[in-house]
Amino acid sequence: MMHNRRLGHLLDIGTGTGRMAEIFAPTARRITALDRSPEMLRIARTKLEGQPLPIDLLQGDFLNLPMADASIDSIVIHQALHFAHEPDRVIAEAGRVLRGGGHLLIVDFAPHEDEALRTLAAHARLGFSDAQIRGWFASAGLLLETTQTLEGGELAVKLWLGRRRSDEDQSPVAGDGQSKRLAA
Repeated sequence: MMHNRRLGHLLDIGTGTGRMAEIFAPTARRITALDRSPEMLRIARTKLEGQPLPIDLLQGDFLNLPMADASIDSIVIHQALHFAHEPDRVIAEAGRVLRGGGHLLIVDFAPHEDEALRTLAAHARLGFSDAQIRGWFASAGLLLETTQTLEGGELAVKLWLGRRRSDEDQSPVAGDGQSKRLAA
């Protein structure tokens, strides 16, 4: 969804091992990779050494991003939102730092009932519906442009691509977005 775009300054929220920063590095002007865990940042630092694009690794909380308002061109939250007890606040905070016309890509699980993930992997949420994401995007000033479902594993994975409203946007209501289903 974002591979063919010029990403400008990309913020990778919940970078973990740094895989998304690595994947998007060829199309970004600058990358800031943020994670709460010092251990994950150590792993990411090792993985990202030698990248032609310098990647800034930053310890921080996705509920209180250490960036100025409207300072980021693109944001990716890959398999991190399900750890949030207040995912609406995470999306609102992403919307705060995103420039007008900038994009937010969320990759996470579709709704599921695997309660074991709460205990075994500290998941606060068991996936998200399109309606939840659409509502949270709208509250954060984002338009949901596209949704995509990747199936084939034990749990379906969803991709939601939103865009920060800019001065050119007339509609006060989030769009319906286009929806696709793909087998993994």
